Amino acid sequence: MNKMILFAFLFIQTLIFAQFSERNLSSENWKFKNSKDKNWLTATVPGTVHLDLMNNKIIPDPYKDENEKKVQWIENEDWDYQTSFTISAKELENQNIDLVFNGLDTFSEIYLNGKLLRKTDNMFRKWEIPVKQNLKIGDNLLQIKFKSSVNVGKELAKKVPFTMPESPRSFVRKAQYQFGWDWGPRLVTAGIWKDVKLNFWNSAKIQNIKIEQNSVTKQKAELNIQTEIFAQIEGKYSISINNKKENIQLKKGKNTIQIPFIINNPKLWQPNGWGDPNLYDIKISLQKESNILADKIERIGLRTIELIQEKDAKGKSFYFKVNGNPMYVKGTNWIPSDSFTPRITKEKYQKLIKDSKEANMNMIRVWGGGIYEDDEFYKTCDENGILVWQDFMFAGSFYPSDEKFLNNVKEEVKNQVNRLQNHPSIALWCGNNEIDEAIVNWGYQKQFNYSKEDSLQVWKDYKKVFHEVIPNAIDEVAAKDKSTYWPSFTVNRMGSPRKFNGRRFSLLGSLVGRISI
Repeated sequence: MNKMILFAFLFIQTLIFAQFSERNLSSENWKFKNSKDKNWLTATVPGTVHLDLMNNKIIPDPYKDENEKKVQWIENEDWDYQTSFTISAKELENQNIDLVFNGLDTFSEIYLNGKLLRKTDNMFRKWEIPVKQNLKIGDNLLQIKFKSSVNVGKELAKKVPFTMPESPRSFVRKAQYQFGWDWGPRLVTAGIWKDVKLNFWNSAKIQNIKIEQNSVTKQKAELNIQTEIFAQIEGKYSISINNKKENIQLKKGKNTIQIPFIINNPKLWQPNGWGDPNLYDIKISLQKESNILADKIERIGLRTIELIQEKDAKGKSFYFKVNGNPMYVKGTNWIPSDSFTPRITKEKYQKLIKDSKEANMNMIRVWGGGIYEDDEFYKTCDENGILVWQDFMFAGSFYPSDEKFLNNVKEEVKNQVNRLQNHPSIALWCGNNEIDEAIVNWGYQKQFNYSKEDSLQVWKDYKKVFHEVIPNAIDEVAAKDKSTYWPSFTVNRMGSPRKFNGRRFSLLGSLVGRISI
């Protein structure tokens, strides 16, 4: 009997301290349909409804001839996706199981075994839902019901007392280029555009890692590694960084652990044309009683980037110092390299960034009307010495500032800054594309017959989003050396009542053209 009790105790201990694992649900047998129809069709995840309709020969290729006009009906429809997957008894023994959507486009309802779990309203956010209590041994039905972003956007627009330019896209947190641009077609998509996963974990998990560079000399680099850990069970744990272990005490819930770390005789990450973009792997491992609960590798580069603004004869300078030296920016504006982003392969990212390097570029600006690019984009920029000017996804319009919209934007910014900030290629966060310019010089107020009060409200909304919510969200989550922020790609003070400390500028003299092939 004592042996049986000991065996049961050891089994439970092994389960409690089992390592984090994940299961990709994207490869399951997905199906989709128009919500009005009964018949299900084969779907691909990650994907979009346009690609699924093309693969089922329901619509022609929108890129060919004038087919773009023939597929505009899609944006006004609601679309349902579903799959069935099995859960084993062993999987269900885990203490925690999270359903994770890395990208849902855009307004959706998520159902598991018939129960509504969550409503989503942002293409750019990660959605993580505890689902252990909703799962069962055997078959489980996962359904995502998408609402038309155009129709939802139109309803949201009715709540504003004046006409917003480019409505309804201003009210919808999704890729703005989908609504049509001077360089591309109007193809307003829906669908599961990034991976879907089940995460299994016990005791504790690593939620986020932030690596801060305190100082760098030829002799050593002093780093601060901040690890955010969520603990299900409080107690003694250990965390190791590149196999250097340190004991820690975790409380139940969220914990933030800060550990100094030194790299001796460091090699700097240099931009293209200056030297090698040297990179270091930092492996963080969370353990309890010699059992690995979770581990993660962050690849970093050691460099300093400063935005220099000093008074001059025309106002203020605007240039970057990298590793203490002024850098002449040579680069391009980057738009999504396919209207249907799930088609962009790792190989395509690698080729386009390599082409940029061979063209002697040293910076790419990710344009604010597109998407926050795939991890592979930033990884490849890191490896090729290409700096990234990262816009947030707002472009050429006015945006609302109601509480729900602002909270949505705040979470979007925190998601993306946490995801991207450890990349050495990230040089600057920029609030938007040309909205400051649009308010002042594009004539929307006259076109839509704004009153003085309407015009003042537009500027108040602008300041709230781009001078308060976004920079405050960055400051909340970004390391001190990775929080440089600029509110708009073009900042224009001419004829403007604003007191922002800047001048109109354009990088178009050195950031030229667009990359998309």
